[in-house]
Amino acid sequence: MAGYYKLSLVLAVVAGCNLQVPNAGPPQTGCGNDDPRVGQTAVLQGYFHGVSGMARIVDNCTIVIENFSYDGGGGEVHVIVSPDSDYRNNAKSLTGQIAQKGSYNNVTMTLPLPAGVTLDDVHNISIMCLSFGINFGEGTFQ
Repeated sequence: MAGYYKLSLVLAVVAGCNLQVPNAGPPQTGCGNDDPRVGQTAVLQGYFHGVSGMARIVDNCTIVIENFSYDGGGGEVHVIVSPDSDYRNNAKSLTGQIAQKGSYNNVTMTLPLPAGVTLDDVHNISIMCLSFGINFGEGTFQ
């Protein structure tokens, strides 16, 4: 598995990959909690930049990442979701840029789903460098 990600990094750098993921829009409000996926969690498996944490679906339009750690490095880094593991074609961004000068150390991030994004769009979650198409860490909701 590590070889796959090293190859992805090399290919992305050589190709100058720039992933096109729709930007997060305004957050939804007035969310219910009747979706059967409310309460599901996804443990983030980190690949680069010290990504770790656990994402949890708290209601029909909110995800919380708890104990989130990430060194803040990378290019245009977003939290994205996808109904499958095809982040290149099916992903939606939940945040704007999260790369920063300092690191995130066991913080809690509350991520309201943007307008037009539903839990049907959420099966996988990733911390993704859109500039190079590099997946820094991901998890699957179960």
